[in-house]
Amino acid sequence: MVVVVTGAVVGRALEINEHPHGQRIWLTSVDLGWMRVQIVFGGDHIVEVDDLVPVAPPGALVQVRPSDLNLPPRIKKMRARNFRGQRSHGMLCSLDELGWSVGGPDEVAVLRGLRPGDCLHSLSVNERVRYVERPDILQLADVPAERAARTGQRVTK
Repeated sequence: MVVVVTGAVVGRALEINEHPHGQRIWLTSVDLGWMRVQIVFGGDHIVEVDDLVPVAPPGALVQVRPSDLNLPPRIKKMRARNFRGQRSHGMLCSLDELGWSVGGPDEVAVLRGLRPGDCLHSLSVNERVRYVERPDILQLADVPAERAARTGQRVTK
């Protein structure tokens, strides 16, 4: 399954706390440049205060393409929702979810050199490498994810 997010922006992690009702689930307060929101995310504790992270805020589009390419992709609009009693206003994204990498780690990406609120899907492939905190984990796809998402092509390493 391939997941690609359009409408993602840069956010700055302002606070990070453990979720009161779950293990390996975190609450972070994120500055999106125009507002401050809470986002619930899971996984290893990679994100630190002041890190720049990719955020799919409510309204961003998430395309989920099944492994079976004969099936059509599902398009979902991000919305605010509750996770175990805590409100989340969107999601933090991995490089794969942004469509910037294929087969990279399933963890929130950490960015650099950008400002909260900056749009991420308008960056060229060459610019993306410059803004990823750990470019060594960036495994660029042979087919740009944007084109693959539009045409239904499979993104490969």
